[in-house]
Amino acid sequence: MDPIKKYIMDSLKNEIVIVKNRAGKIVYPKVQNHIMIYNSLEDSNCGSFYSRHTDNYYKKIEFSTDEYTVERYLDITEYIKNIDSFRIDQTTGLPVKKDLYKNIKDYVDYAIEEEEEFSLAMSDLDHFKRINDEYSHQMGDYALNLIASIIKDNIGEGIVGRYGGEEFLMVQKNTSMFNSFYALDKLRKNISATDIKFKGQCTRITVSFGLLFVPYYLIRRFKKEHINRDYLVDQMVSEVDEELYKAKENGRNQVMYKKFSIK
Repeated sequence: MDPIKKYIMDSLKNEIVIVKNRAGKIVYPKVQNHIMIYNSLEDSNCGSFYSRHTDNYYKKIEFSTDEYTVERYLDITEYIKNIDSFRIDQTTGLPVKKDLYKNIKDYVDYAIEEEEEFSLAMSDLDHFKRINDEYSHQMGDYALNLIASIIKDNIGEGIVGRYGGEEFLMVQKNTSMFNSFYALDKLRKNISATDIKFKGQCTRITVSFGLLFVPYYLIRRFKKEHINRDYLVDQMVSEVDEELYKAKENGRNQVMYKKFSIK
């Protein structure tokens, strides 16, 4: 097989799967030539199943836990033309978790070398399941895409990606703690005031934020002691996740923040 095509096939997750209809009947008990594309490369709960039709064409079946519909055919040559598309979350257009981590680690290296303060933030859409349940999963995807666009526009030169589910992870570069908090709180208010309109339906949603500020004196310490960057990023993500949890426990729709305290 052509090495590029093999890369594509590997990226599309070659697996044997069982596809069932609403009644629970197994539709495809054994498929030898097929590919699987998840909505997010980090999320194996929802995506698209493709069975081989001809050499480069695959019949698409959208699936969830209990239903399926045949939609169209996929020409795999289109994916070969754009390998980078597999590094982007299909719902939001943001980097997937693996690339997001790499981008953050690269920036942390830069920030330490240049002695630049920065903040790490994590957000979660409040009661997001309500949109999927009361409206539709399509409206839920639309809401995710809309909120992702708002966050991306407000982060500016920062880094943002889909961390998982309805969570986003972002970096605010070269900033103070006050400015970080102010920017996130303004973003929170903008999101809560945004109408989510989809196919004649309209709703709103709020967002909770955890914020972790990395001050200058710690940056200097990291530079002097050559602390492992992977360890640093893992610790930062762990601590900002704790702040997000506090925001949700404290009533949601708010920003909880702290300075980084490496363990």
